[in-house]
Amino acid sequence: MAKYRVKTVKMKSAFRVGHCCKWMYMAMVISLTILISLELSLYGQLKEKISLQKERRGRKHRGILESSNDLLRQQESKHAARSWKSESDSDIKKSKKIFRTGQRVEKTMDLVEDRVKQGKGGSIYCEGNLEVFNLDIVLMRNVLLDTRQLKSKIKGGETIQEVMGQDESAEQVTLKPGFFRIPCASIPLQKFSPRSYFSKWYLALSEREIDIPSKSTEISNFTVFIKRGDYANMYWTIIELYNTFLTIRLFGKDPKSSSVVLVDAHPLGKLENLWTLLFGNVIRIGSMHGDIFIKEAAWVIPISASPIGQAIPSLPFIRDFKMALYKAVGINVIVPMCGKGLNQTIITLILRHDYVAHPRNPSGSVKRKISNEKELIKHLDTKFPGGRLNAVQLDNFSIEEQIRIIYNTSILIGVHGAGLALTILLRPGASMFEMFPSTYKRSPNQHFQQFAVWGGSWYESWFSNDKLSPKNEWIRIPTEIPTQLIEKSLRRMCNTLT
Repeated sequence: MAKYRVKTVKMKSAFRVGHCCKWMYMAMVISLTILISLELSLYGQLKEKISLQKERRGRKHRGILESSNDLLRQQESKHAARSWKSESDSDIKKSKKIFRTGQRVEKTMDLVEDRVKQGKGGSIYCEGNLEVFNLDIVLMRNVLLDTRQLKSKIKGGETIQEVMGQDESAEQVTLKPGFFRIPCASIPLQKFSPRSYFSKWYLALSEREIDIPSKSTEISNFTVFIKRGDYANMYWTIIELYNTFLTIRLFGKDPKSSSVVLVDAHPLGKLENLWTLLFGNVIRIGSMHGDIFIKEAAWVIPISASPIGQAIPSLPFIRDFKMALYKAVGINVIVPMCGKGLNQTIITLILRHDYVAHPRNPSGSVKRKISNEKELIKHLDTKFPGGRLNAVQLDNFSIEEQIRIIYNTSILIGVHGAGLALTILLRPGASMFEMFPSTYKRSPNQHFQQFAVWGGSWYESWFSNDKLSPKNEWIRIPTEIPTQLIEKSLRRMCNTLT
């Protein structure tokens, strides 16, 4: 009897355990089902949100480029010849190949935009005194500069003649720890790209007391800091100008009411006035002394992270950038291409002659000069009479005059060189023709093709077959080559023949 009871108890215990396991299993299945449903729901919402963001970014960034071509599209005749249409389609397809997706830079810009409009977006630290946007832009508030923590061999701003032969390392500036100081209990760790100067600048950022020294001076307007590279090169200067303009505009500020601090000790160059044309107050860091308080300051987005550096299909604020430079030289209204008739179109041929641009090239030696320059000018002047050809060496003119020359240009022609960076300032619908030595066939340079498309212009290129020119110092241009391209450009721009 006792054995029977024990057996019964064991059976009941086993039943209870089995019953409990069954319910536990069912509970786990139900919980897992709920979790999977929630995950799928969240994934669907996230996917929809990302899709909407991409669509919004796409509309926004495509709209910038498309709107710059509105004027050109209005000029296109409904009865254009089939050959002209096929040329246009071919050019558009060719232009699409030079761009990449720019997800990183678009994310950075969206973060800044959300921060400005909604009060959230970047990574916020130090009770709002430090914000980092995708490691591409840094915003600081209540900043105290200690200029005693600045290391530089020279002040910068000297004439080229005063520092002729100077090594480039002498023009570098080092910011030591404590140069930037903000109210903060502890500066957070950040891992910036080694290609970005932010990695070194961030080491110069330190904590400070809330009180501001009584003898400190103040910069009251929005301020940005930028480290310039090749200050004497038009291509790199245009990029750095645009990046500075972009950073200021992203935060909803007016470039003409903002200060720009140049963190270098470069001498005065011929492109210096571009900075003062665009921005309200340009300060060389070597001219700053003592403690300086800045309410709000940002580090300009580096080239490696900028829209230009990532070659995205369209540049944000590019029309505003161009218009700001136009207005700075007295151009307030954009005259439509061919608006004054075909005979008023201007063909600008950029000449390359030796000139001294920086202390490390005292002879001023320049490569890729046109060997048959006089022959080419005479031929084009005869082929397109009426003063339509304008052959110029740009560095002989002030930067203000250079901008006016480019603005008035309908067709820009030149051998590959930094001066062609002004292509980005051509009016929408203009054409640009770039000529290359044969050595460039192996690794084509697409910088100015990108500039042309960003600015709303047409682009053509030609590569020489002449391999006899030593070290690319000279290049011979067959006269029929630019002639054919000019005629094609005129058909495309004004929908007629010369």
